[in-house]
Amino acid sequence: MIGVAFFTSVWGKLFKLGDNLDEEVLYCRSCGNINPKEDTIRCEVCDSFSALLGMTRGDAERTALFRRIRFLRSRTVRIGIPLVIVLTLTIWYTVEFFNLGFDPPRPSTALSAGSGPMTWAQGRRTAENSGFTPDQAPTPGGVRWSITSPSHPMQTPTVVGNTLYVGTEDGRALALDRETGAVIWEHDEGVPAGSSAVVVEDLVIFGFRPGPVIAFNRSTGEIVWRDDLRSPIYAGPLVADGVLFLGAGDSQLHAIDVVDGTELWTFSTDDWVVASAAYTEDTVVLASQSSRVDVIDAKTGRGLLYYDTGANRFGTGPVVYGDRVLLTSDGGLLWAIDRLAQSYPLERAWWKVKINLYVWQIISGRPLQKGSIWSRRLGGSITTNPAVAYDQVYVTNKQGKVFARSMDNGDPRWTTDLDKEISTGPTVAGNTVLVGTEGGLVVGLDAHSGEVQWEYDVGAAVARSPVVVDGSIYVVTVDGRLLALDGGR
Repeated sequence: MIGVAFFTSVWGKLFKLGDNLDEEVLYCRSCGNINPKEDTIRCEVCDSFSALLGMTRGDAERTALFRRIRFLRSRTVRIGIPLVIVLTLTIWYTVEFFNLGFDPPRPSTALSAGSGPMTWAQGRRTAENSGFTPDQAPTPGGVRWSITSPSHPMQTPTVVGNTLYVGTEDGRALALDRETGAVIWEHDEGVPAGSSAVVVEDLVIFGFRPGPVIAFNRSTGEIVWRDDLRSPIYAGPLVADGVLFLGAGDSQLHAIDVVDGTELWTFSTDDWVVASAAYTEDTVVLASQSSRVDVIDAKTGRGLLYYDTGANRFGTGPVVYGDRVLLTSDGGLLWAIDRLAQSYPLERAWWKVKINLYVWQIISGRPLQKGSIWSRRLGGSITTNPAVAYDQVYVTNKQGKVFARSMDNGDPRWTTDLDKEISTGPTVAGNTVLVGTEGGLVVGLDAHSGEVQWEYDVGAAVARSPVVVDGSIYVVTVDGRLLALDGGR
């Protein structure tokens, strides 16, 4: 009671309660007005007569006070909570729209993997995954050397200077003399190499399938740093501007400082990442197994564009050519996406609403997904990377066809049917497109006309896209061999 009296006293001063608290009054339960107790039978404010209740002024003032408190509390809930929600959504939308937030640490160097002539420093040679080299592909004249791994096949080799680097299924990282195939050094990790290596300055970096990532001194084989993603690695590592970009089975793209192996940031997707990312101009493009393409800010790790190909899964990873991203799907589709398009908060939800309106024929014209440029159905099953050169995109399907399509609109430039099952994606070396077949042929086609120029039999199915460096073709076969084909120099 003392607490109630104190509370009443305080609020009485705030709300100016009356002095004569024992006076008999009529309290209106309908509107809360205190009426004088006279001959009146109706409230002076709301004109109600059935809601009047006799009591002392003190009781009436306290009842009116608590009525006002309940009213203010109700008003606060009804107005305050929506206001907090609106304010929170406004802050979130502003942060997302303007790509704000705390930036991750910067890499300690700006080094990138080499992409000059006579260099094949990472899986598809360039940070854009182009699969193109200006080195002219020779007409093979014989096998200069070959090595065999007991567990097969090997990964795609990388070549810098006089050294070739390759990972094997039996857990070794090898450095070989490019001219003779002699082993310069080897490291036995005991677990399969997950993909091609990447060379940057004095380092060569290998990813091993269970998750270890190891940077070696490329001259001596000494370990410089190691990290463990603790998740399966199938994607090839990519190095650009001091950062190692590597996707893994934990459905994340890892950005790692190439100098010391420190993780700078991660980007989460909906599914495993089993193909190399592509990089250009501070953006990383990533394709995961969920049929999703992400364009990511390479400095902050924040998403810029989300593109969904629906039920179509990717052949392998993305290729960047200027402002365009090229992808293939296992259903025989070739896609071109605008790399500079940007997704904004709630935009995708609105696009889905419009798709449903289109399906129900409420609106006309199919709504285009943000970033769409063109797509073309080539047919067959496409499970390998395209290559890009000469304003054209080159694609192979398993059924034996090699396609060249315009970068501008996807229109045909040429199509060649080899009438042989193709096992690799294309490599463009100078004016020649090279592909490998299940029957063990390496085939060279004219990059501008599609005419077959030569074929060379390596005796077993070709497992990886051919690598061309300084007049030599390096070929990996499914029976565990790595061959250096001599161009007849």
